[in-house]
Amino acid sequence: MAGSGGPLSRRGLRGREGELAKLRALVASVAHGGSGRLAFLRGEAGIGKSTLLAETVALAEESGYSTGVGRADELHHLVPLSSLAGCLRAGDRPLLSGDAFADLARHHDQRIRLVERLAEAIETRADGAPVLIALDDVQWADPLSRFALRQLPGRLRASPVLWLLTGRTGPAGAGEEVLATARDRLPVTSLPLGPLSTAAIGQLAGDTLGPGVDERTRALLDDAAGNPFLAVELLRGLRAAGSGGEFVERRAEGSAAGASTAESGDEAVGRAMGSGGEVVGPAGGDGDGGEVFDRAAGGGKRTVERLAESGGETGERPGGRAVGRTGGQEAV
Repeated sequence: MAGSGGPLSRRGLRGREGELAKLRALVASVAHGGSGRLAFLRGEAGIGKSTLLAETVALAEESGYSTGVGRADELHHLVPLSSLAGCLRAGDRPLLSGDAFADLARHHDQRIRLVERLAEAIETRADGAPVLIALDDVQWADPLSRFALRQLPGRLRASPVLWLLTGRTGPAGAGEEVLATARDRLPVTSLPLGPLSTAAIGQLAGDTLGPGVDERTRALLDDAAGNPFLAVELLRGLRAAGSGGEFVERRAEGSAAGASTAESGDEAVGRAMGSGGEVVGPAGGDGDGGEVFDRAAGGGKRTVERLAESGGETGERPGGRAVGRTGGQEAV
């Protein structure tokens, strides 16, 4: 199959050029203007938030930023400040030294004092170079980290600090709380990420499979409803199949033709994967292209979220830090 040996994408993210341009402008504005800004990327699971965050981190590091990058987790609720501490302690040159963090940990029950000490440490670091603090999946952040994130951007508005958060779409989430608090104190940018256009999905397919993508493949990609993670995992399976493995498509009789026109894309993907549609890639093909399509039990939104969480939003950031650059997210 044409293109079967090539990369799943180039660095210019398909269908996200506009959002990436805005993030690039924010990086330049903070570096040259010397004052703080905050950006929030929001959208459903697998929609490309982590990939845009990773691209922004790479752009910032190329521009001379000191960066702190982390990802919140549901288990962080057990340990105060663990979500934000993951950002500040990440990498070879963490924004917060081990001694400083140990000192802060002793005062986790004194929230105002803790925030002030954090602000002083970040401010000192920003005196030498602009700072990017990026937290993925802020909806899972622990309560103390959420409190600190509501206070710190405004407190540090006069310093060259760019705050970048990603989170799921939903009412009254952590990202919206931070945004609402910061809005009157410094410039904020909210970037909602919707499904990729048919044209962008087609470009992804061309990048992966080469020119001349057939109608059967386009029909399968339509089931991903513009969700780039699902689209790229499907393309991985197809690419692996074209390089010597087996591609098998089986649908329950009439499942595609009889699907309700009101059925959402997520439900269609879940139905096809969970009850009749299978994509089988070769063992050991691309490593994970086939196995993600594993006759997933359940369907609809749950299937999208499980796939995105299990394979689409973990991996490596520049410098060895965890980020969504594996599976489909790398190609979003």
